[in-house]
Amino acid sequence: LQESIYEAANPKIIANDSGVMMMVWTADIAERSNGNQTAIVYSLYNEIDSAWSEPVIISDDGTADAFADIATYGDDIYVTWVNPKKEFDETVTIEDFASSCEICFAKFDMETYAFEEKVVVTDNESYNFAPVICASNDGTYIAYVENSNSDPLMQTGSNKIVFAKIVNNTVQVIKENNVNAPIHSMNVGFINNVPTVAYTVDLDSNIQTSEDVEVYVFDETAEVYRLTDNREYEQNIQFNRINNKEALSYYSNNTIYYTDDFENMESIVGNDEVFVSSNYCFINDDIGTMLLTALPTTDSDTTNIFASVYNGVGWSGTAQITETEDNVKSFNGCKSPDGNINIIFTTASYEAEILENNGDGSSTGSFNEYVNMYSYEFERYVDISIESVSYVDSNIIPGEQLPVTLKVKNKGTQVID
Repeated sequence: LQESIYEAANPKIIANDSGVMMMVWTADIAERSNGNQTAIVYSLYNEIDSAWSEPVIISDDGTADAFADIATYGDDIYVTWVNPKKEFDETVTIEDFASSCEICFAKFDMETYAFEEKVVVTDNESYNFAPVICASNDGTYIAYVENSNSDPLMQTGSNKIVFAKIVNNTVQVIKENNVNAPIHSMNVGFINNVPTVAYTVDLDSNIQTSEDVEVYVFDETAEVYRLTDNREYEQNIQFNRINNKEALSYYSNNTIYYTDDFENMESIVGNDEVFVSSNYCFINDDIGTMLLTALPTTDSDTTNIFASVYNGVGWSGTAQITETEDNVKSFNGCKSPDGNINIIFTTASYEAEILENNGDGSSTGSFNEYVNMYSYEFERYVDISIESVSYVDSNIIPGEQLPVTLKVKNKGTQVID
């Protein structure tokens, strides 16, 4: 789709009930001045041409927007992002930039096929960041993190999570949760139709350690509940539909955990057959749930996307989905209007140039990262092969049928009986 894009593009994709498939990402706008070059853009899929439209900036106010999230329910599509309230130049400090960051959102107009005017959620001198959004028949919900001292590392000042509901394009704060430690990751979704916030906290506030990062959850009525209590690093919290149930998932120690009630925890443990990593997502289609995960390819120096499917009993062995010569960096997917699976992903390649060896083990030079973005649509498929044939020697009788046992393996993504 695009070459040499912004390194932190982080594309996301959804499809609404009317068949509108949209992706959003953070783009580098070359025409803008330094310090203001990023913007949140969107693109629509044209089924007739089987192509994505040229990207359009959602809200072109000239500031360095970032960290977009997207949600849909029915025909409604919402996008939220971080929107600085003013432009900067090269002399801007981290503190000045952070204190200007506000949260906003915009709704897509299905009649004009464009986004409505953005709605500003925050207006303060704090650092507001990491907005996430979800939608259901009950409404649309948004959550974000606020640091009172405009400290991106959250080592100073107070940190809190703000949980709010969007009503008639205005935001009604439901709950504010004060967290006296850095928040590593956060997401918002539904468990049993209840809007819920989940997040990870660095309990000792030491960014050099990771074994004390734990998962917490809360909704509009319940108190904060600690979901994990161990010496592992929990990360990449997501809300998905897994096996036809609303579920929360996260990755820790070569395992993806998920639960639909916060009491009974299921797990997908990585092994020689089922591959898992912290870079994962779940996709649901008419057939069931598919787990996608990005991992190094065994026979090359690349990272690709692999898929495992739920077969009604457990998770299948993993099949490779992409075949790129670079390294998959970020990805997201959804069921496309035609029933297939559509994945948006970025790849990264690296180039290092050593200009001078300093004689002390260090060197002077340059290191460049080149990021490209791709779209990949695929159907579920069956790929059966016979791995072995066995029989009992004493059953070999001339002129008679010989009972044999075949060991077969399906390397595809379609479960068969």
